[in-house]
Amino acid sequence: TLHGTEKFVNGFHASKSVTSTWPNTKTTKNKEIIMSGLNVSHEGEYYCYYRYNDTTDQMSFQLQLTITAPFSKPS
Repeated sequence: TLHGTEKFVNGFHASKSVTSTWPNTKTTKNKEIIMSGLNVSHEGEYYCYYRYNDTTDQMSFQLQLTITAPFSKPS
């Protein structure tokens, strides 16, 4: 959920291609999702949904994304 709304970010599927991903995300062969160009508005709860090929049970876990960046005292 981002600002209270569920939105698809990116993902994998064993037999289908995945479309409608966020343009600032990509997936790797190691099944990682890389997000770039983030800002404070991207902070919030994210959920990872997954299912193994031999079951119909969907599982999930929650992630809390916090954006931090180097900063300096204004002059």
